[in-house]
Parts: sequence; C-alpha cells; structure tokens
Amino acid sequence: IVVEAVEKQRNPALTKEQMEAEYRRVLGVKKIIWLKQGRYDDDFAFSGLLPNKDGKKELYTVIATGGHIDEHVRFVGPNKILYTEVSEEEAQRDPVAAENRKRFAENLAILKAATDQDDKPFELIAMPSAPTIIETLQPGDGVYDYLASNKKMQEFNKIPAGQPIKVILASSYLNFLITNKVVLAQQFWREGAPEEWKQMDARAIAILQSVFPDRKIVAFDARAINVGGGGIHCNTQQVPKTKS
Repeated sequence: IVVEAVEKQRNPALTKEQMEAEYRRVLGVKKIIWLKQGRYDDDFAFSGLLPNKDGKKELYTVIATGGHIDEHVRFVGPNKILYTEVSEEEAQRDPVAAENRKRFAENLAILKAATDQDDKPFELIAMPSAPTIIETLQPGDGVYDYLASNKKMQEFNKIPAGQPIKVILASSYLNFLITNKVVLAQQFWREGAPEEWKQMDARAIAILQSVFPDRKIVAFDARAINVGGGGIHCNTQQVPKTKS
C-alpha cells in the first residue's frame, strides 16, 4: 500500500504504471493499492501553516514526509489492515482532525473496495487517532534550525528570524515496530496531560495486543522522536524472516 502524494513527490519523472512495475520488480509484490493522501499533520512544513484549534493558521509541521503510509495504515497480517479513524467529535473540535477525518474516509473507501494478493477482501480494523500535540521550538533546537535553514522553507514558508514557532507533531498509534516477540508502540499520555489521552493509549494498546496475541506490546513515550518527524517505525528497519 502506497500514498500517491508521497510516491509522485519522490518519483516526479515516473508514471504510476512505471512506479508499479518497479515495485513489482524489486519487492516481488503482485498488487499495489494507491491511497490518496497521508495525515494532514505529516504534510511538508514548506507547504504552509496548519490551523490551531481556534482555526488560526500558525502551526508548522516538523521534518515531515508529506504523508507516509506508516502514520495511518499498516498491515498486521497477510489479509489484515489497521487504519486510523477520527471520530466526528474529534473533527468538530480540531480543524486538523477534521481534515484527517476527510482524508482517512477517502482512504478507507479505497481499502474497502480493494482486495488482497489472493483477490479476497481485507479485514479492516479501526485504530484511534492519536492526540493532537503542539510543541514550541526555539532557535538552537535542532529541528528549528533545520527548518529555518531549509531552502524550500525559506522560499515558501519562511520562519520569522529568531522567533519561536509552534509545531504540530505527526502523532500516530500506527508507527510501531513489529519484532519476533515484541511490538514497540507509541503512547502519548504523560503527567499533566488530559486523562482522555490515557484512555486513547489504553485502547490502542489493547487493539495491538488483539492483533498480535503472540507478542508482547511495549509502549513508551516517543515524543523526542516525533518532534524530529515520524515515529518508531520511521526510525527502524525490520528484517524479513527468510527461508534458508
């Protein structure tokens, strides 16, 4: 499963058909499913500011990928897929969540119409969308300095010289790493955060345990990774088990 917005940005000289042919060649896959867009909070920082909960556009994304798949849709078996779902209540109180709800609904419609490598429909399991997390970055912070010096940022979305900025993290419960015996997952509640976050964490961990009954779910606060862009899965490389 790939995200069209990301693949076209990464491969501007290729058509979808050419990209598919290359994926089949190097990955040995039989079928490619194209979703339209990724998370709104994973859009490129230079593409513009995102709205806060009051609707004012003042939030920068961090070192984002433009919508990578592992922030919102993941395989958890040959025929089983976890997808992110944003509730109507979340969408009503947060413009970023509202945009994500639209994008995820479009992606879900594609997944419902798609079939697997054996032409069977997928088993689709909803995961909660993680909390909207806002941080303030200052000059001297590594991510701030990267954004401030980035050529595309300077051209399209320049940071006011020396001023702190508010950033929104691409927080997700789907950016986990599957290992032989453990699934390393993200949780977001910390002391002082809303109790609702703790409930969301618990729900997400319970769903992961249900789809990985033979593995231990180890969840931790990965916000230091999130501030740099992405999450646990973005910063790791799983090695497939092969036959000798």
